Amino acid sequence: MFRFKKWLTALALTIAACLATGSRAHAGASITLQEVGVLGPTTIPLVVVGGIYATGPILFGDYQINVTGSDSAPGVNPFTNKQTISQNTLTVKALNLGAGDLIITVQDDTFTNTLPGGPSGPVSLLANSLSATQIDTGSVSAFGFVTGVGGGGATSTVTIPAQVEPPVGQVAGSTALVTLGTGATFTLGNVATIHGLQVGATDNFTITTTLATPAPAGLILALSGLPLLGLPWLRRRKLKTA
Repeated sequence: MFRFKKWLTALALTIAACLATGSRAHAGASITLQEVGVLGPTTIPLVVVGGIYATGPILFGDYQINVTGSDSAPGVNPFTNKQTISQNTLTVKALNLGAGDLIITVQDDTFTNTLPGGPSGPVSLLANSLSATQIDTGSVSAFGFVTGVGGGGATSTVTIPAQVEPPVGQVAGSTALVTLGTGATFTLGNVATIHGLQVGATDNFTITTTLATPAPAGLILALSGLPLLGLPWLRRRKLKTA
């Protein structure tokens, strides 16, 4: 009975969010919540005004969640020249004993594919970072993803390795080279997992996911290992000197 009431609460939350946002909701921007073993995925539209969104407090299952962030869809962030979706402040508090792991997905499926081309098209740089200002108990991990890569009309997803909650005040991150597909749009997003948060405790952290198209040439060389081509020349030079 208790779990059923939680399910009804989640359903009411989704309906209320849809009615409240109306035409103000940025089409395609959303947050999806799931408490493992307690509540299934529940998606809530995000209201994006001037590239900024804020929602909360959201009461979901055994948690209270506040999210504020920025979304540059359909184009790029004018300050970084990158397509960006970021959770500038994500605060999660456990309200009850025995809370399950909380999974939070923030995404937008309306980013414009400015340089489509399939597998042989321009290379883009997908990057994700995680920083924490408060982790009371347990741990936080996060990863970024982009959907709409490859070619031939197929849609696939590339994810980059998850970052585990770094020490407070530090940043963990990872990158990957991707080629966007031939579609007009693609999805950019990130996923956070909160594990072991005890009742009354709070986590506060930031996730930022960006896509730079085309990727800087220097980074393509560095990540592909091409600079190693210079090593045989260096070895020959040393042999001649000897």
